[in-house]
Amino acid sequence: MLLYAFMYCYQTPNNMIKTFTKSLSLLLLSAVVFVAVCKKDKEESQAVTKDNIAGTYTFGSLIYKGTYLATGQTVQEDATDSIPACERDNLMILKSDGTVQYQDVGTVCNPNESGSGTWSLSGTSLNIDGDVANVDELTNKKLVISIKDTASGYAIVQQTTFNRK
Repeated sequence: MLLYAFMYCYQTPNNMIKTFTKSLSLLLLSAVVFVAVCKKDKEESQAVTKDNIAGTYTFGSLIYKGTYLATGQTVQEDATDSIPACERDNLMILKSDGTVQYQDVGTVCNPNESGSGTWSLSGTSLNIDGDVANVDELTNKKLVISIKDTASGYAIVQQTTFNRK
């Protein structure tokens, strides 16, 4: 019996080391997987190139910013809610060959807004079916464009955000 107790005590530290080593290995593996998963979700800026812009987008938000030219007073309005629900879930697919495809998905508009057209990029000027906008921001998660205009004594900026799918 004494010999059995001695052998048990002798093996316990060895088993403890094995258990600790396995637990440590599992913990390190979990940490590596967690870091890898978090890295994929991180928003990263991208250079404004045709290849980087090509992709599938949905509508994100619409913001109007205005500056009264006479006084410099500024106003900002979130007009996202003014976009009909049937348009918010549509897909805009900018293909690398310079074509754009619109898919009316989810809540379908009446009439259906599916269609196609063309797009091009010159510097940071994005031309989609003849409408030219400036690319303000491009990341792996979103495309932010703006159109500037002057009307009734105001300098107006229409900023639209598209979410990358």
